[in-house]
Amino acid sequence: MTITDFSRGTEPFAFTAKANIWGSTAAVDIILDEETPRGSHTIEKIYPCIDRIVQRVDMKRAKLEQALLDDGWLETAEDWAAQGKVSKREQGCYLLDDGNKVYLPLNEDGFCDSLFVESVCIYFDDELEVNDVTIYIVCSPDYFAGHAIAVFLDSDGDIRVKGLEQ
Repeated sequence: MTITDFSRGTEPFAFTAKANIWGSTAAVDIILDEETPRGSHTIEKIYPCIDRIVQRVDMKRAKLEQALLDDGWLETAEDWAAQGKVSKREQGCYLLDDGNKVYLPLNEDGFCDSLFVESVCIYFDDELEVNDVTIYIVCSPDYFAGHAIAVFLDSDGDIRVKGLEQ
């Protein structure tokens, strides 16, 4: 991702770009305080910070996965998957809304391998300091029926799982 990859976003995003995170393409969305100018000089000022955050998210995959496991998201994925249609031909097999087959119980490696970052939202205050970084993680197969797991990453690198969001 380079500075030229950013374009003006539609509300509420001031700028948006695509980046390679965890080996797949994710959106990087920038939300500015309403008083902050949205010109090219603004993205030039904040780009180094954005780049560091994206690199941090990419490097913290194992920590993010562990936070989800510790917070019970593997079990939650199993609960959601078990609400799918039961396969009459294969024991322990469920059909998700997206048509994928899931075999229960899930294992940690399989669950973690299914995760990818859909988007990273970086919120800046009126002095162009980072207020919040929210990472939206989705799964393939889609255990959570179109929902993303929202994860907060603070400036110290601490991780807090917020929950599912549409």
